Amino acid sequence: MRDEHVYGLFPKFLHKLRHDIIVQCAVRLKEMDLDTARAMIETVPREWEVSKEAREAWAELICRRASFVADNVRAWIKTVAPSFGTQGE
Repeated sequence: MRDEHVYGLFPKFLHKLRHDIIVQCAVRLKEMDLDTARAMIETVPREWEVSKEAREAWAELICRRASFVADNVRAWIKTVAPSFGTQGE
C-alpha cells in the first residue's frame, strides 16, 4: 500500500503554502536517482550493520517514493486545502 497522507500540513500553516514552491519541489523530487540515494545511504554507519541488500532496497524505495510523492503531492494538498493553487498562490 502506498501512503497518501500529507504530514505536517497543519491548518495554521495552510496560508503559507505557495503553489510555485510545491511545483519546484515536485520537479526536484523527480530528479532523485539511484546514485544519489545510494550516496545518502552510504552515510549510514557500518556499525548499524545494514546489509548490502537492505541498502540497495532502501535506495530503490527512496527513488520510488520520491517519484510517487512528486506525482501526487499537489492533489493531496488540494484535498486538505481545496483553494490551493488558485488566486495566484
